[in-house]
Amino acid sequence: MRLFGSRVDDGRRDGDIDLHIEAQTAEQARIANELEFLLELKDRIGEQKIDVIVRGPGYAPRAIDRIALHDGVRLS
Repeated sequence: MRLFGSRVDDGRRDGDIDLHIEAQTAEQARIANELEFLLELKDRIGEQKIDVIVRGPGYAPRAIDRIALHDGVRLS
């Protein structure tokens, strides 16, 4: 999992939380799992603007994926 976007810059406090997750299996990349993760995260950190991108194995990277992989900070 990587954090990317405005929250990577310690000098900024605004903006949403952008997370990029590379799932190990196609099953883990399902939208239902993405929503469950998002709800659990909001339960833990409170109501905030959070964008989550989940990609399954063998995905074709889009521009947003390349940005997250290049500029993002690995969280786990």
